[in-house]
Amino acid sequence: MAETVFARPLALADVTTHYCPGCTHGLIHRLVAEVLDELEVKERTVGVAPVGCAVLAYNYFPNTGDMVVDVPDSYYTNTSSASLRLRNVVAHEHGHGLGLEHACPVNQTKLMEPYVTLVFDGPQHDDILATNRAYGDRYEHDDSAPSAADLGSVTTVTAAALGLPAYDPSRIHGADLAAQDVVSAATALARADGATRAAAGYMHPGRVDVIGAGALIWRTVVQRLVRDSGITRVRTSEHDILDGLVWSQVRPEPR
Repeated sequence: MAETVFARPLALADVTTHYCPGCTHGLIHRLVAEVLDELEVKERTVGVAPVGCAVLAYNYFPNTGDMVVDVPDSYYTNTSSASLRLRNVVAHEHGHGLGLEHACPVNQTKLMEPYVTLVFDGPQHDDILATNRAYGDRYEHDDSAPSAADLGSVTTVTAAALGLPAYDPSRIHGADLAAQDVVSAATALARADGATRAAAGYMHPGRVDVIGAGALIWRTVVQRLVRDSGITRVRTSEHDILDGLVWSQVRPEPR
């Protein structure tokens, strides 16, 4: 019985489609193919179907090929808000590449909803939480909506926490901040849209689109240290291990 019910109709070509999960277009194709078989008109029928429901791009979990974007689609000709249409579509598809499914209900609050929206810029609270749940710290205690917190590079976060009008290494280096202030600054950067980040005087133009990820990592590190080691303050350095390695090569060995 199962073979009869789920057998592929002869008129339905064995090709890969890219419909959204739950989309009825695939069902309609099957029903049309069954009718063509029943009427025995397959050889006299030419059927042409689109890739899906006006699909702008598609992507799958790793090892299923690269992301495909329908670049010629006129939807992308509108480049307002720094090409928000293209950016939100690509960010959505990156979500699929990370293993995120479509999220419902469709109420323009989540990047992973099955329909593109221009109400916001980039990943939202639920999208960040889903990514952190899949790839973040498995010991975190914020895997439920009531206890979840928005997630959000060390020096940039420090500049934000200090409220600097411009990037000032002399004030950032050695800055001693309350751990909660660091967490709050990282959270604010994650919540901010691209325009708000770009308007911050301390923000390097090249970091506008990536500070969210860097702040996310630093925020998680600080929260773990607060929880597991009891730290209450964080001190920032403008120098890293590479500076130390160079200094170790030129500085005389202590006698």
